[in-house]
Amino acid sequence: MHNGIEILDPDKPSVGARPQFQRPQQLQVAVDDILNTEEIPTLPGAGVAEPNKMGRPLKFPTPQALHEAVEKFFVEEPYPTLTGLGYHLELSRSSMFDYRKRDEFSNIMGKATQRIEVIYEKRLIYGNRKNTSGIIFALKRMGWREKGEVEKPVSEVSSLQQKLEEVNRLYLQKRQRRKT
Repeated sequence: MHNGIEILDPDKPSVGARPQFQRPQQLQVAVDDILNTEEIPTLPGAGVAEPNKMGRPLKFPTPQALHEAVEKFFVEEPYPTLTGLGYHLELSRSSMFDYRKRDEFSNIMGKATQRIEVIYEKRLIYGNRKNTSGIIFALKRMGWREKGEVEKPVSEVSSLQQKLEEVNRLYLQKRQRRKT
């Protein structure tokens, strides 16, 4: 009720209710009265957004719970991957990135992703140089791009692969010469 005017709840049906105003002028006076007061009435459900009560609760309600699960993954998994992390946490790829968007969880998920990137990067640089395409693919899925990269035809990608293999071959030769 505001200045003798009942403000209807939009969530409650008012079918069959009598109109509050018989003439448009009465409605206009009531609207002007509301707009000219310092206190603006709020309708139920209006104003400050309430948390979505219909959404799923978070799998990890606290940053500590997420941190412990991530650390357990890195201890138990000999070959950590981003997909493996999602599987271990029982989160889809999009849910993992949703956690990364939340302030309280972003640092944990960012560091976990970065740890996996470091592992891929080390494999690419120091690992078995016979097949680097899988590692390159994984890093690209994590947002890495080659300098000035644009969508390239398959022929250019295979040319890039050949160049990378040549660089790896020369690196191994140089390394062998140092040992002797």
